Amino acid sequence: MVNYRLYQDNRKEKGTHLWYARTVMMGTLDTKELSQHMSEHGAPYTQDVIYGVLEKFRKCMIEQLLNGNKVKIDGIGTFYLNVKSSGAESEEEFTCAENIKGIRIRMLPEGAKGEDVTSKSLLSKIKLQKTTGFVQA
Repeated sequence: MVNYRLYQDNRKEKGTHLWYARTVMMGTLDTKELSQHMSEHGAPYTQDVIYGVLEKFRKCMIEQLLNGNKVKIDGIGTFYLNVKSSGAESEEEFTCAENIKGIRIRMLPEGAKGEDVTSKSLLSKIKLQKTTGFVQA
């Protein structure tokens, strides 16, 4: 069950006063908590082994992204880097120091049969419940 609450957009631009939904997250699991959860779900490995694998995975994934590779996790999606930049008047005037504003890790969800995690597929599987709870940023 995923909770959501409604909020009103009060900005002065287009869309003023329309109502939208935001998810209400119940908490955040860190790597140790996730590895503990996985070990309790019939995994043949202990929490510390799962934690070690997840930590190695994290380090290697970042390394591969920084080497210019995409990282595809079957059943989840493909992770890749995206550059956020401002424009320059000409190609010659463009510099990394002035125009590159940030690098983000993006994820393109996989649409594999049976393991589909695309937005449309998740919407058909999810159970939503309205709440007045706090919306975690």
